[in-house]
Parts: sequence; C-alpha cells; structure tokens
Amino acid sequence: MSWWTCTRSGSGTPITRCSSLRGPTTAEMVFLLLYIRATSMF
Repeated sequence: MSWWTCTRSGSGTPITRCSSLRGPTTAEMVFLLLYIRATSMF
C-alpha cells in the first residue's frame, strides 16, 4: 500500500501529499479514519 506508507511518512495531511501520487480508495480512507480514532483514544 504505497498510499498508506505515504500517509505515515513526514508531515502534512495524507490527502494533500498523496492525491497526486495515487488517489486513496474508499477502504483506505475508512481504515485511515479508524486508525486515527483508535490512536487518539489511547
């Protein structure tokens, strides 16, 4: 998952940094949102 690797590297929002590389799929967006919610809880 190149897009997921791109989201986790460096600063900036994943959408702005990687939309030009490859548009995120719906599944990746949902997984990213769940990942953020899970990490913010701990």
